[in-house]
Amino acid sequence: MRMSNSDPERRRPRLPVAPEVATITEAVAARLPDLVDRVVRRISREFDVYGRGDVVSREDLHESVRGNLSSLVRQLTTNQPPDLSAARATGRRRAQQGAPLADVLHAYRIGFTELWSAIVEEARRSPRAPWEALVDAASGVWWLIGEYTQELTVAYREAAAELLLTGARERSALVEALFSGGVPDQDTLWEAAKLLRLPWDGPFVVVAVEAPGLGREGLPDAEALLAARGIGSAWLLHPDLQTGVVSLRRHDTTPLLLELLGRGVRTRAGVSPVYHSLGDTPRALHYARLVQRSLPPGTPAVAQFEETPLRVLAAAAPDAAGELARAILGPVLDLPAQDRATLLETLRVWFEAGGSASEAGKRIYCHPNTVRYRLRRLQEHTGRSLEDPTGAAELLAALEALRVMHPSRRSSDR
Repeated sequence: MRMSNSDPERRRPRLPVAPEVATITEAVAARLPDLVDRVVRRISREFDVYGRGDVVSREDLHESVRGNLSSLVRQLTTNQPPDLSAARATGRRRAQQGAPLADVLHAYRIGFTELWSAIVEEARRSPRAPWEALVDAASGVWWLIGEYTQELTVAYREAAAELLLTGARERSALVEALFSGGVPDQDTLWEAAKLLRLPWDGPFVVVAVEAPGLGREGLPDAEALLAARGIGSAWLLHPDLQTGVVSLRRHDTTPLLLELLGRGVRTRAGVSPVYHSLGDTPRALHYARLVQRSLPPGTPAVAQFEETPLRVLAAAAPDAAGELARAILGPVLDLPAQDRATLLETLRVWFEAGGSASEAGKRIYCHPNTVRYRLRRLQEHTGRSLEDPTGAAELLAALEALRVMHPSRRSSDR
C-alpha cells in the first residue's frame, strides 16, 4: 500500500534549528503580513490562473500563502515534527479548483523562496550575523520545503483522482438516465446535455453494441474513438451491452460514424433511426437493440435501422415472426435439409440481386435457368408468386423472419 507523507504511521524527523536561526525567523515572522502580500502580488503577476481570480480568488490565494508560510515559520522557530496539513489542504483545494499542478508547485516554491530571502536579509541586519548557523540550516530548510511540496503533490493527485472517479460516476448516471427516461423535465434534460457535452437538440442516433463478455466493451474506447474525428458522444457499459448517444451535428457524420463502427466493433452493433430530442433516447435505444439483435451473432457487424427494416420488425416480435415464417414457408421448411437449404439460399440471393436471375446465378455459381427452376419450385410449395407484389413481399418478410429466428445460420445451412 502506498504511504503518503500524511500517513500517521510515517514518523517524520524533527528539524534541529539553531537558536540564532530561530531568533532571526521570529523577527521575520513579525513582518509576515507584508511578506504574504508581496508573495501574493508576485504569484498573481506571474501566473494567469492566480492573476485572473476566476479559478483561485485573491482571498483564497492570500489565505493559502499565509497558512503555508506561517506553518514553515513555526517549523523554524520550534523543535516540533513538520506539520504538513497546510500543504495537504492546498494541494486538495487546487485540484478541486482545476488549477494546473505545475503552476501550483511553482507558486508554492515562490512563497518559500521569498521567505528564505527574507530570513537571509534579516541576518544581514544582525550585528553579528550567524552565517555559519545559517549555512548549516539551509540544507534542512530545503529538505523541509521538499517535504511540503511532496505532500502538496500527493494530496493534489489524490484529489484529482477522486474528482475523476466522481465525474465518471456522475456521467454514467446521466447517460443511464437518458437511456431509461429518468430525466424528469426539459430543464433537467438541458442540464444533462450540458454536463455530457452534447448539444441540446439533434440530430442524434443511439448505438447498441453487444458485449463480447460480461462487462466488456464491444467497441473499445468508443467516446475517445469518435471524439478524435470530431463526433460527440456519451457511452454507458452494461453487463451485456454497450450503448452510446451520438451527436450528428455535421452532414457527413453518419457515413463517418458507420465507417468507424465498422472498423472498431468486435461484435454486433445496431444503429437507431435518427432522432432530434434527447428525450426520445429510450425509444431510439429500443430500435438500436432490435437492429443489433437482428444481426447474425458471432461475427462483427454493423447495421442501421433504415438498412434492415423488415429484419428489425421481425426482431421486435420474434413469436409473431416465427408464426409468419411457418405460415408462408412451412412447406419449404418441411423439405429434406439439402433441398430446403438450396431453395431458401436461392431465394435470398435472388432478392439481394434485385430480382435478377442472371445476377443471382453469378453469385451462387449456377445457370440463370437453374435459378428460375428453383424459384418455380419454391413458388409451387408456398403457393405465392414472385411476380405478384404481395406474394413477393410476403416471401421476403418470411425470409427475414427466418433469419431472425435462426441468426446463427445462413439460409444455406438450414
